[in-house]
Amino acid sequence: MKAIAAATPGYVDSEKGIVIKAVNIPGWEYMPLQQSIQDKFNVPVLIGNDARLAILVEWKHGAARSHHNIIYLTISTGIGGGVIIND
Repeated sequence: MKAIAAATPGYVDSEKGIVIKAVNIPGWEYMPLQQSIQDKFNVPVLIGNDARLAILVEWKHGAARSHHNIIYLTISTGIGGGVIIND
């Protein structure tokens, strides 16, 4: 099965597939990103906050795999992060 995951900065409603506000990308307020990508590529799409998705990918496939407790911080155009406790 083919699918796309898109990570975006800012506030995201993953259930509705909408970027509520990406403060560093002008015009991305209440943007239907999931639907836009699905229309273009005709595959299932998941969107989420970049920091939240980054910790999940690191935990499952990256440097944090096989660890049960993780703190992930990202500092770039903003500050974000996530925590995984006991898997």
